Amino acid sequence: MKDESFKNKDVDLKEFVSIIKTNKDIFSSLWIPFLSGLTYSSGVMGLIITLSKINNFKTNLNFGFVDSLCAILSLLVLVVFTVKLKKEKYNKWLLISGIVSFLTLMLFAFYPSRNSLIIYLLVNNSFVLLVNRIDNVIVVNLSNDKVLKNEFKTEYYLFRDLIFSISRAFGYILLMIVCLLVGMEYINYLMILCAMAILAETLVGIRLNGRSLTKD
Repeated sequence: MKDESFKNKDVDLKEFVSIIKTNKDIFSSLWIPFLSGLTYSSGVMGLIITLSKINNFKTNLNFGFVDSLCAILSLLVLVVFTVKLKKEKYNKWLLISGIVSFLTLMLFAFYPSRNSLIIYLLVNNSFVLLVNRIDNVIVVNLSNDKVLKNEFKTEYYLFRDLIFSISRAFGYILLMIVCLLVGMEYINYLMILCAMAILAETLVGIRLNGRSLTKD
């Protein structure tokens, strides 16, 4: 079925930029892809953890056990999120997940070890995953706002994907600079940036969802 919200019209980036300047919710929502670009598992945070796993786990057995446990955990979180979690409870779970994620990332940044890495992997596949999923739903729902739905949905998704890509590139460049100029042993301190990003992403999501609930 054809989506009527995507009309056959030219992309008007200039007009969309003017909307961003006047609509605080749309402006705030575009921070989410930038922040999630720094915390998404396929971004710089995932690469930092991959390098740490290679340094801390010495056998394929350890890799397999931890990765299998994380895969099961992420599956359970996604099932519960899809089936049980309602919009009215988003803020509660965003707050819990954001705080747990922030503390775990800060722990790994300052005390990188085998145990803190395992804790991070479990949290990443549960609480960090939940923050990313809830905020993604909030961003998608905002695209159905009357300001965007009929005229600027294409521009909104274009900006969102562009910002996400820029964020991921920024993270990789920063990682490369640290590796080349400071040393591989200091890459874990980049997790401080990731921790701040996940906390900021949580707060933006809570604000947007709270405003959405008052409109309903």
